Amino acid sequence: MTGTEDQRRLLELFDRLLDIPPEDRNAWIGKHAADDADLRARLEAMLKGHGIESGPLDHSPVSAAGLGDSTQDGERLRALLDETLGERYEIESELGRGGMAIVYRARERKHDRIVVLKVLRPELRPFLGDDRFEREVRIASQMSHPNIVGLIDSGTAGGLPFFVMPYVEGETLRTRLERDGPLPVATARTVMQDIAAGLDHAHRLGIVHRDLKPENILLTGDHAYILDFGIARPFEDGDQDTLTRPGLALGTPRYMAPEQREGRSVDFRTDLYAWGLIAREITADEPPPAWADVVQVCLQPNPADRPADAGVIIRALERDGPGAWSLGRLAGRAWPWTAAAVALALLAWGAVSRAGSPPASSEPSVAAAPPSLATPFAVAPFRNETGDPDYDMLGRLAADWIVQGLQEADAGPVVPWSASRAAAEELATWGGPPDSASADLAETLSAGTLIDGAVYAIGGRLSFRARVTDARTRRVVSAPPPISVAPDSAEHAIRELRDRILGSLAIERDPLLARIPGLSGNPPILEAYRAYERGLELFEAQEYGEAQREYERAFALDTSFLVPKLSAAIAMYNQGLWEEVDSTLAYLEVRRDRLTEYHDFRRRSMVAQRQGDGQRAYRLELRRAELGPTPLGSYNAANLANDLNRPGEALRLLSNLDPNAPGIRGWAQYWTQLAHAHHGLRQFDQEVEAAREMWARFPERRVATVLAARGLAAAGRHAELDSLFAALQLLPADTYWSLGAALVVAGEETRAHLGDAAAAAAYLDRAVTWLQARLDEKPDDRSHRYWLASARYDLEDFAEAERLFRALSTDYPDRTDFRTGALVASAQLAGPEAVRARLEADGEPVHGHELARRARVEAAGDNADRALSLLTEGLRHGISGLPWLHATSLPDLGRFAADPRYVAALGSVRLPTAYP
Repeated sequence: MTGTEDQRRLLELFDRLLDIPPEDRNAWIGKHAADDADLRARLEAMLKGHGIESGPLDHSPVSAAGLGDSTQDGERLRALLDETLGERYEIESELGRGGMAIVYRARERKHDRIVVLKVLRPELRPFLGDDRFEREVRIASQMSHPNIVGLIDSGTAGGLPFFVMPYVEGETLRTRLERDGPLPVATARTVMQDIAAGLDHAHRLGIVHRDLKPENILLTGDHAYILDFGIARPFEDGDQDTLTRPGLALGTPRYMAPEQREGRSVDFRTDLYAWGLIAREITADEPPPAWADVVQVCLQPNPADRPADAGVIIRALERDGPGAWSLGRLAGRAWPWTAAAVALALLAWGAVSRAGSPPASSEPSVAAAPPSLATPFAVAPFRNETGDPDYDMLGRLAADWIVQGLQEADAGPVVPWSASRAAAEELATWGGPPDSASADLAETLSAGTLIDGAVYAIGGRLSFRARVTDARTRRVVSAPPPISVAPDSAEHAIRELRDRILGSLAIERDPLLARIPGLSGNPPILEAYRAYERGLELFEAQEYGEAQREYERAFALDTSFLVPKLSAAIAMYNQGLWEEVDSTLAYLEVRRDRLTEYHDFRRRSMVAQRQGDGQRAYRLELRRAELGPTPLGSYNAANLANDLNRPGEALRLLSNLDPNAPGIRGWAQYWTQLAHAHHGLRQFDQEVEAAREMWARFPERRVATVLAARGLAAAGRHAELDSLFAALQLLPADTYWSLGAALVVAGEETRAHLGDAAAAAAYLDRAVTWLQARLDEKPDDRSHRYWLASARYDLEDFAEAERLFRALSTDYPDRTDFRTGALVASAQLAGPEAVRARLEADGEPVHGHELARRARVEAAGDNADRALSLLTEGLRHGISGLPWLHATSLPDLGRFAADPRYVAALGSVRLPTAYP
């Protein structure tokens, strides 16, 4: 076999071969290479070279296939590297060859240190390309953790991608096991803790390893380092690996989770399954009782039954007593411990069992709703509570790094580290308790906010704790969870602690986020907070898709920060991404104990909405509004009140909010809901004022112009309405809330509230003319197509409306409003019987908007009893978009406007009475 295509086919067949159970592989080779002895020989050689139990550098299936592994080839590559990289790296020896790369031991000339240089095999580049190797570089560049062998440098050499890692003396876990057998319990515990800590870091970044096994674990003494992220991938890329064949089970079969073996989608829990297999292997299938349960849970066949994240494993291994962890408590679906609760438990345990551990009474009390922080910031040297003076330096290093972080983040005035250190040394004769010493330092430095902390020794590991205190009131406003690491990894703990402190301060200084209960007590890392804040800004701008992506990035950066996950669900909801919403809510359901009560009310409210229970959702939002001063709960409750036809309650909730307050000032939707509430109460003049205020504050939000047109039309203020249309004529036409939309709404409202059919038809005819002219220029404009179909329906041109709506629903099958238009227009033409089968295909109606759609279909056939019964039931659930329904449904439901049941449901649109 020669040539690139033949080589590609060979590797594709080999990939498929690895999916076959070992006992069936020879038969499979015989079937697929029956007429090609050379192909059969190469596949058998590659299978032998693959070495299921071997590591990434032991054997090469590519070499076994004879695709370029000669001594001459190796010498040419070595010469190429010497020529292109010789000024930076002196290559000393070849360490090994994997299926994708060759690895060298080299000396970095600049820093005179030994490193590992990994370069893509030249013979693979023509048919693998650089993608997979470059992805490994991208992944490695994101990670900085003491239990992951990270990245020093990367680039290309003679067109071949390479990257450089630290050289770590040691041996693989496989080598240790083969030489010495199962590990002693204490060593096994340390090794598995280190692996879990490295996985937790990778998973926080959204990265799944997918090939965790003893060959990819490097041991130095009793500490473990994760190697080889060659087939890892960022989880946010989606369930399908774009660099490999769909359904391909990449990895080492012996350590694959069931979903990975079967080629199904994988996530973080796939790595936890491999962790459980390794834990069982290094303890000869008899893990100590103290952590046997966590191993058993990791090995559950169903990913949903495994731990929620690697942090669960870490916390389990940090406890001593047998039987402390049951399956129910460890499984992701029923994990009741918050990070703060675990930290408290650990600290309490350490107080009685470890010298130099913090007393239980020293746990600070965090303010629930802290005031804004005063400046300047001052950072005290962290106290050394380990009992070992060699760790004094760590306290000073922690403080120095935090000061640098504050200065780089432009947090505000910061007392220079030199001044803080000098003052602390001057006060070194403190005799009082730590709190008193910190207060003295804050007073000496005239600090507004003080950051201090301590380093403890717990169970052979260092635990770093910090707190942020308002120096004026001596109230602790934030206390990140303790960070525990091996003694030789202190700098990584300090870096993470600094990020969490900066994230906490960013929240405290943000007027909106500071008012969200529970955010600051367990702050995210700073970069996660920044992504979350960008998501908030995009959400306020109604850029829901972009907001969703930023929220999901924030969560990927810090998976302990669940708030952006919930926010992502809200953004999905606003896009109508129902499957994604349900999946995210299910994810949050099993982690509900890690949400604050405030945020869990929001989650439960969304679940109620998805179940069609608008009244329960409304009650939950009211309770959320009572928990904190943030306006979000009241706003959402008002939104639901409008959908439940309770405009008076909506107006009360909105009127109690200050539209200039943080969190509402930039929220244009507040004015939309205010206009809806006034319209529902027939307060049309106030509705127009709300719309005008919205337009003045947010001139880019064209919905304000349509809300104004609605109020002016309902009030019969035609001269002002004509002036508005003249202004809209000058604005860009390519928008959903266009002049055409305003003309359609004006026609509907004129007929609904004034009963003036002629004036209504005049507005609708103008809309048809304008919209058709736009579509002649741009036939595929979805917004103009929708408004044209609506105008035709309002004019009772049901045949044309049905044609237009049907075309829209074909082009955009996920849009329920398009489907509703087509169904109701069809019912007008042929009667409800003609479309009931299509309605039944949608399943049993649960949500209010589905019940309202069926009510309109029945109304088209003059079935008053059925129509009004469905409408009443829909209102009990809550009908999304209800403030528009009374006008858009005039050709169907409007025929019952005089019926007492219609008045009870929607109120009479033609009588000057308020809605009930």
